Amino acid sequence: MKHYGLLLLIACSLAANAGPKANAQPPAWPPADAYLALEPNPSMQGEAGERWYYQDVLLIRGEELRLERSPVSCKDGEMAWSASDGGFPRYVGTLSGSGANASARMTLTDCEYCDEAARTLQLPYARVGLHAVRLGAVTYVQGITQEQLVCPAQ
Repeated sequence: MKHYGLLLLIACSLAANAGPKANAQPPAWPPADAYLALEPNPSMQGEAGERWYYQDVLLIRGEELRLERSPVSCKDGEMAWSASDGGFPRYVGTLSGSGANASARMTLTDCEYCDEAARTLQLPYARVGLHAVRLGAVTYVQGITQEQLVCPAQ
């Protein structure tokens, strides 16, 4: 009987170590070529002096777009992230047109807290610098990290 217990323990140990190994480091997010921005989020209200924004990550691959938004708050120049564990808006879409007629059409693919009005976005699009684009009224900058985004002066 003692041998069966030992054999079972060895078999369980071997089975636990037999699967593929996970990467030691998770993939970097956002990617280095992402465009970042802070976008006002008037749908969220905070305490006095606190303003809410979306910390946006925009990926452009040819004519395809991916936009992920995470809520952050700013108070006294300090940024704080939402305590929620996800469910924030994610959009995918495409660019079309050129010059002054360029636009982006994006469809909401994931969100736990969004209403029906936010399901589709049709926004003007423009390249406004070597490392900057404007999508609607928001300017996105490429080549900065999330830590380099700072709260706007209030």
